Amino acid sequence: MMKSFLLFLLPLSLLLFNACISPKPIDNLAVQQQILKNEQKMAEIEKQITNQKQEMDYEKNRAAVLERENDDLQNNLNQARNNIKETFVTLMGTFEKREEELFDCYIGNAPLNRSKIYCSPGPTLLVDFGNPVLVDNVVLCGAEIYCQSPLTIQFCLIRAARNQAKTMVVESISNEYRVNASGKQKIVFPRKQRFFAAKGSYLGIYVSSAAELAYDDKGTGQVLDFQLKKIVPYETTFSEPNSLPERNGKAISFRFFGISYMN
Repeated sequence: MMKSFLLFLLPLSLLLFNACISPKPIDNLAVQQQILKNEQKMAEIEKQITNQKQEMDYEKNRAAVLERENDDLQNNLNQARNNIKETFVTLMGTFEKREEELFDCYIGNAPLNRSKIYCSPGPTLLVDFGNPVLVDNVVLCGAEIYCQSPLTIQFCLIRAARNQAKTMVVESISNEYRVNASGKQKIVFPRKQRFFAAKGSYLGIYVSSAAELAYDDKGTGQVLDFQLKKIVPYETTFSEPNSLPERNGKAISFRFFGISYMN
C-alpha cells in the first residue's frame, strides 16, 4: 500500500517542480542584432535592384538611339539600291543627270533631331572617330547635318600623319558654306570639289563659334571636338586620341554621302 502511494507522489512532485520554474528570458540584444542584419540585407538587395534598373534604363535609351540610326540608314540604303536597279539600264546615258540618286555610301551619324544640343565654344573641328572610311576610292559628293541655329561650316578629310606618330593631319577642306536655317540640311559639293577618301580616313566638320548641332550621348557615337582657330590642308595637325568614349560617346548629327560602287 505504501509503495503504491509513493509511486503516485513521485510524478506529481515532478509536475509541481516544473510548474515552478520561470520561463527563460528573451535576449533583446540578440533580437536587435538579427533585425539589424535583416535590414542591412534588405538595403543591399534594394541597392542591387536600383543598379539593375539604372543599367536597364541605360541600355533601353542606347537601344532606342541605335534603332533610329539603323532605321534611317537602312531607309537610305534601300532607296539607293532601288534607284540603282531602276536606272542601271540607262546608267551610261543618264549618269550626269541622275548621279545624286545613285549615292550608295553614307558615313557618319544620321542627320536627326536628337535629345541634346552641342554648342561650339569657338571655331571647332568635330571629327567622327566612330565611322572611318572602310574602303578605298570612295567619292564623297556631299554631306548632311541637323543644326539648331544658322552656322558657317566646312567639310574635312582627316588621316593619320605619315611621318609623325600619334598625330592626325587635316588632308582636305571644302569651301565654306553658310547655313541660314535650322533643321536638316543637305549640301552637295560641286563636281570639282569632291573628296576622294582612302580606307582608314576620318571625316569631320569645321564649324563657326556658337554653332548648334543636335546630338545624343548614349554611347552610339565617337565624335570628338578640337578647338582650332583655323585649319589649313596638310598643315593643321592634332594629337591622335589615346582612347575613345564608350558609354557617353557623342553621336553628333552630321554625315557624308557619296559613291563606293565604282570600286
